[in-house]
Amino acid sequence: MSRYEPVIMLIEDDFGDIELAEELLKENIKRLKLVSARSGNEAIDYLKNNQAPDLILLDLNMPGMSGRRLLTEIKSEESLTLIPVIVLSTSANEKDIRESYMNGANCYIRKPMGLDGYRKAARLISDFWFGLAELP
Repeated sequence: MSRYEPVIMLIEDDFGDIELAEELLKENIKRLKLVSARSGNEAIDYLKNNQAPDLILLDLNMPGMSGRRLLTEIKSEESLTLIPVIVLSTSANEKDIRESYMNGANCYIRKPMGLDGYRKAARLISDFWFGLAELP
């Protein structure tokens, strides 16, 4: 695993999902710093005023600025466009998947069912993005 402290930004409106993601990702990335935002507006404010995270995990369905709109904002902002964005959604709708990729998502993952599914997803995300992939 990585020698530095990776920063993942989780943009998710459900507090329980935020806590679970942090716990499971830290099982795989010991020195992880997880930053969370519970709305699109909160996320864009953070992204424009802080050091960019290494990876963004983005829920599509949020109140206010949706994850769809936020993805478009991130990918149209020159200083943010290279940040890999993984869409995490309960939706299996082909339109949501296609739109996400067309708007610059680097990956689309359906939120898993059950703790074992979440644990596996966290391990695979950690292994791929911080073990195999070269990040900008």
